Amino acid sequence: MRLKFSILLVVLLTVQVFAQEEIFPIPRQAYVSMGISFQMWQREKAGLPVDQLAFPISILMPMARNFDLSISHTPAFSKQYKNQTIYGLSDTWIQGDYVFWDEKAMLNIGIGLPTGKTRLDSAQFELSKQLSKNIYQFQLPIYGQGFSGMIGMATAFPIIDGVVIGVGGQYLYRGSYHPVKYTYGKNIGINRTFDKKYIPGDEASGNIGVDIRIGENMKIMLDGIYTYYWRDMLSREVVYRSGNKFTGNLGFFYRFSQKYIWTHFTFRQKGKNELLQGLYFGEEEKNSNGYQIEMNLVSKVMDYQNGEIFLLGDGRFYGKNENGSGEEMAFGGGVGANYRFNDRAMLDLQFKYILGKFRYIFGESRLLWKRSIEGLQTSAGLKFEL
Repeated sequence: MRLKFSILLVVLLTVQVFAQEEIFPIPRQAYVSMGISFQMWQREKAGLPVDQLAFPISILMPMARNFDLSISHTPAFSKQYKNQTIYGLSDTWIQGDYVFWDEKAMLNIGIGLPTGKTRLDSAQFELSKQLSKNIYQFQLPIYGQGFSGMIGMATAFPIIDGVVIGVGGQYLYRGSYHPVKYTYGKNIGINRTFDKKYIPGDEASGNIGVDIRIGENMKIMLDGIYTYYWRDMLSREVVYRSGNKFTGNLGFFYRFSQKYIWTHFTFRQKGKNELLQGLYFGEEEKNSNGYQIEMNLVSKVMDYQNGEIFLLGDGRFYGKNENGSGEEMAFGGGVGANYRFNDRAMLDLQFKYILGKFRYIFGESRLLWKRSIEGLQTSAGLKFEL
């Protein structure tokens, strides 16, 4: 599964809300987390819904005082039409986090093992296009992308009481794999197989952020991430390069009367892509990437014996690109709850219902295509501390 995360963002979001004894807190307790999630998205008058049943698994093992090892893996079953199904494993990520320099710096190293399903047939490839749409946010958008490796480092230091500044960087190596394998030409008496090696471009990102604690019950987290992409190749031929991307994140936490509100806003904007157009490889004339804004809200509303209940909010707003197409929006919400069986085992439940719409403009005729969408997301997870 393609790894897209910022080390600095993860760090800033896990810093203690109150007394900041450590800038980079390392979990001291090993755990195993197992879950099940079901997601379904339906386009209005556009055939059957796209479904995915996933089983995310994660393991964390403290290996030393300042070093943690984590493993994550997500088998899943996805389908739309009868002949469009994908069942299999995801790639497996193994990562290590090492905190040093008086707990003011962190080194992160990881490898992505190519255990995920590749060589999709033509029907599965069409389904994978739906799974990878950002607006849907499927638990497993991509099954396999070959061997990968990443290394990153972040450092953070307090400026004044309650204010922490951090900077970091990450490099992601992406190995080759075979995304599709299908036979074509049977109808015209030709039997050929498409099974070419694809080499996705590596990625590098730089990050800067600030963490501001306001009083004893309020906190703001702000960071910016710039990502550079290298060129993708298909059988030694350069075919694509994604536009470089800026990502901004804003988080706000407020605690009151044993309850709290947590909101997180994300803004993303990519530059123009480069692609192969006939015999010419170059930048597209108009930017086909519009801006993306996403919002998530979690509010703890009540306690009950051994557990808590939450309200959940979700908003996704994608602007049209320079071609006037690609405008999408979805919003909704739901409820969540957790229950602690004992000191070492906890159950987490979530349910969301989301409505939205999208529109695309096709060809020189500027044909406008509008559709409404609706989605259902539900999940259950068990976490066992060891």
